[in-house]
Order: sequence, then structure tokens, then C-alpha cells
Amino acid sequence: METPRVDFSKLDPANWEEEGQKDPLWRAINGKFKDTPTILDLTFLSRMTDTFLFVRDLLDVLHAAGPQIVRRKMLGFPDMLREFASVLPDDGQTYLTKVMEHQFEKKIERYEPWLLNQGLVMLCTALDVFFEHVVDVIYRKKINLLYRPQESRGIHLRDVVRLGSVDAVVADFRAEEVRRFGFLDTTKRLEYLSNRCQFDTRSLFDLTTFKQEVQEQLKDFNSKKLHTIYDDRHSVVHNDKLPISRVEELEAIKDFFDKLIWNTAREAERKHDLLLETSRTLMIVRLYDVAQKKSQAESS
Repeated sequence: METPRVDFSKLDPANWEEEGQKDPLWRAINGKFKDTPTILDLTFLSRMTDTFLFVRDLLDVLHAAGPQIVRRKMLGFPDMLREFASVLPDDGQTYLTKVMEHQFEKKIERYEPWLLNQGLVMLCTALDVFFEHVVDVIYRKKINLLYRPQESRGIHLRDVVRLGSVDAVVADFRAEEVRRFGFLDTTKRLEYLSNRCQFDTRSLFDLTTFKQEVQEQLKDFNSKKLHTIYDDRHSVVHNDKLPISRVEELEAIKDFFDKLIWNTAREAERKHDLLLETSRTLMIVRLYDVAQKKSQAESS
């Protein structure tokens, strides 16, 4: 029996996620994975891409709208000159107007490095959140990794009473541990992933599983480069520096972070038998296909 054709004309593209939930079979299969600790690799890879494209699209708009921005900044300036510098001859006022236009053009030239370096900050922030997410998911799956003897002694009866249950105490303790991880610098984060999460952190920077072209493009990107990138981020945020000057540099960092996310997700899967979002999506689609065919066979 053939699978019935979906009438897409009746589906609302603005609410495509809700449309899927209307199918009880799809809803039931999704529900089986609802509480399974899952590394959201696809979500964070998408965020990296969205961040880079957001910056690149803004740069395209900036390049196209540069003259319009200058004109907007110059609105009212000639009239102001005539009012406050009336003693100047017409050619003097024209000269000052051109000087001001030139100054605005120079200022707009700085918009591009500003955007590029804010893009660097956003990419680093997304990677930070990803690593914190990984630590949180690991502790959800393996609670025994969360506590050490000296830390578990710090849990008191009043914490259980205040939070209402042992599960709530564990969730609070886990959230606090993830926050502590978030405040670590790059070196200590890698040490934490190695010591507390049992990662082989060398695997995070292993590009041999990717195409030769990718390996060549990112041959200089390793743990040392990650430290340099975060030093650059620090200089942007705290010292008003602009280390990134070309969109190609930002794109290379984005590509490097993509590989870090992918390798970290696979290491978490390997070490802790965690489910990845990529795998979960394929499993749900396959299970749905099998269940739908079974249901159709039973009803025929």
C-alpha cells in the first residue's frame, strides 16, 4: 500500500513545527526521545552559520548603503554652517562641507572591522555556550561524574528542604558546576574536559576525518590557535582592539569552530554513549517511516 500523499497546500509554513505535532504517530515517536540527554550538535552548527551569515549580510548592506549613510549624517550640516559660519565665503563653506563628508566616510570605513570583530565575539560566545551545554548533558547522563567526595560533603539537609527534592538538589548542583566551568579560561576548560569529563582533548582538534581540502585550509588551527582566538576576543571586549580585518579570517574561525563542535560531540558520544541530535533526527525519521508502514499494513 502506497503512503498517502501529504496535501501541503493545507499546511501553514509559518507553523511547520506545530504541523508535525498534529500527527499522533510523529508526536509519540518524538516523545520517546524527549527526556534522553542529547548533544545538540546541529543546533549549534546552525548557530555558527547564522552568526557568520548575519555579519556577512550586514557587510553587504553596509557596502551598498555607504553613500546613503554619509548623506544621512550630512543632513542639515550645510544649513548649520551658513547659520554659524556666515562670515566664511561660499567656497570656504563648501570646503568645510567636503571636509565633513570625508570625515564621515572615514568613520564609515571603521564599521566593517567593528562588525567583523563583533562577529568574532559572537562566535566565541556560541562556542562557550556549546561547551557548557556538553558538560551539562554529560552530567545529566552520568550523575556519578558530577560529584567528588569533597563537594558532596557540601550538600546539606537545608538544601534538600529548600529545593524540595533530591532531584532538585542535583539539578541545582549541576547548574552551579556548569557555571563554574563557564568561568574557566581556555586552558582550564580543556583540562576540565579531560579530567572531569574523561575526554581525550587531542581528538577535539583532529581534522584527519575531514576532507583533505578542509585539512589543508585549517592546517594552522589547533589548540594553540584556539587560545589565540580567545585572546583576540578578550582584546576586542576589554581593550577595544580590532584584530580581525577581513571577512575571510572570520569565516576560517567559523569553520574551525564547526569542526570543534563536531569533534566534541563525537567524543561525548564515544566516551559517554550520548545521543547526538544528528543521530536522533535520523532515528526519528526512520522509526516514523517503519511505524507508518506498519500502521498502514494493519489497516489494509
